[in-house]
Amino acid sequence: MTIDIKEKGSEAFYKEVINIMYNFGKLLKNHSRKLSDYFKQYRILAIISAVLFVVIVAMSFAWGWDMLSIVAVALVAICAVLCFMMLNSFNKVKSNMLENGGNTVLTFDDEAVTFSKAGGTTVKLNWNTVAFVRLFSECLAIIPNEATAIIISLDKAYAPQVLDWLSENKPQIEVIR
Repeated sequence: MTIDIKEKGSEAFYKEVINIMYNFGKLLKNHSRKLSDYFKQYRILAIISAVLFVVIVAMSFAWGWDMLSIVAVALVAICAVLCFMMLNSFNKVKSNMLENGGNTVLTFDDEAVTFSKAGGTTVKLNWNTVAFVRLFSECLAIIPNEATAIIISLDKAYAPQVLDWLSENKPQIEVIR
């Protein structure tokens, strides 16, 4: 079976794909685990760190600077910067995916699923290395059982087609809906 994907995915689709990538290890341990939203978590941590930074600086100006307040300001500033850097990194990956999405061909056969990009990139994921297939709210993801392999995701609009093919040709593959 071949699926030719011409259109780009939505922003929500790519956010979910990134969250799947960052939840990979946890998903391998518990296949039906709820997906953590790292965009939301880092945004909250960045805001808390920034507010805490302002509060500590204001208190230090009001009560005077000492070694403890300098160390506290430095630690909170480092935490805030790291959180904002992670958010920026997530957004760059999402933007890159949005720019380069679409023009993809997925080929399903008895041996593997093959992901081919219009620019010439081709990745093959053998069925014996697939841990499970899971339908998320925005996408269908084919999750490998090793961290060195690629996670293949496609829009949930293609899910019925893929799930039918899997039930007919690869019934041993665990599918989580």
